[in-house]
Amino acid sequence: MTNKEMTYYRLYLKDYLLQQGDSRANDDDFINDRSDKAEEIYEQGRREGLAVWQAHERAIHTLTSGLDTN
Repeated sequence: MTNKEMTYYRLYLKDYLLQQGDSRANDDDFINDRSDKAEEIYEQGRREGLAVWQAHERAIHTLTSGLDTN
């Protein structure tokens, strides 16, 4: 990874892609972009007053939305 620590959402997405056999599992830019967005969604949800689990569900949806589940 390029100067990015492996946050929970990065690790989650990488594992998800590996489990699906998705070639994007090795695309650091894709993983970074999508996980950065998920982190933003989580933080936004918490600022809006969502419970941790609700904000987390939104973030996970952001990570996996639109990905094929072959």
